[in-house]
Amino acid sequence: MSVIKPSQFNPASLKFSSVRVNPTTQAKSVYINYNDGPLLVQCPKMALPFGLNVSEFDGSPKKFGLALSFKNMDDTEVRALHNMIQSIERMLIEHATTSSVEFFKKPLKSEIIREFFNAGIKQSKDKATGLPDGKYPDTMSIKLDVGGKNATEVYNEKRELDQRPFESIFQKGGSCVALITCSCWISAGKFGITWRAKQIKYYPIAGLSGYSIMDDDEVDAVSSAISSSLAVSGGASAAASAVEIADDDDTPAAAAVDEDDDEEEEAPPVKVPITRKKPAAKK
Repeated sequence: MSVIKPSQFNPASLKFSSVRVNPTTQAKSVYINYNDGPLLVQCPKMALPFGLNVSEFDGSPKKFGLALSFKNMDDTEVRALHNMIQSIERMLIEHATTSSVEFFKKPLKSEIIREFFNAGIKQSKDKATGLPDGKYPDTMSIKLDVGGKNATEVYNEKRELDQRPFESIFQKGGSCVALITCSCWISAGKFGITWRAKQIKYYPIAGLSGYSIMDDDEVDAVSSAISSSLAVSGGASAAASAVEIADDDDTPAAAAVDEDDDEEEEAPPVKVPITRKKPAAKK
């Protein structure tokens, strides 16, 4: 099983299987292969404007998903991923048209089949008209699997496996690089493509992480360093320089604000001031 980047995608290498029926659930699906194996694509680093999506119905196990944002369409691989998905969807619609009896048990024209198709790329739409308004970047959804041999693996920036629950990992405003695969689903006269994450490298949103409050002895150490600098240099400029360095190193930076976030965008974290003891005045 080889991994490709979106810019390496060759439509001629894409193949669709015949319609398969799950003997237990009777659900229909179509495998989407690339050359001699499953299609496996490494997405570029993409923003997660909504964080983790969790759904649960009638006591069934929780289902998890992420929405990847195409806000950086100037990036070659982001644009290539957008184009690749649209290309695969066009090819699937053509395949469903020629195999409509197998898909829907009767011959149908392509115009009707397009109405049955559930597009994977979601556009921002005007609430009144239902038409695309371009207010927010396009998004695509990927599913995360829990447990079993197909469980989604999540790694941190140090390439370490993160075994915490998904709810404890993914934040609104973070970003990720995802390794995804896909298949076609057919249900209740509709069909579409499901993208599933095999592996994810997650980048949390910048901000406070872990214990960040200075203890009294640490504050005293900073004050002592400033006093020593004053004693050596004997000038106000040295004090100003010492204070500036301490502030740069010890004060956590506020999280960046994502201007392309949804309407319920959260305010950025408030910068936490650190109180330092003033150095004793020189006698």
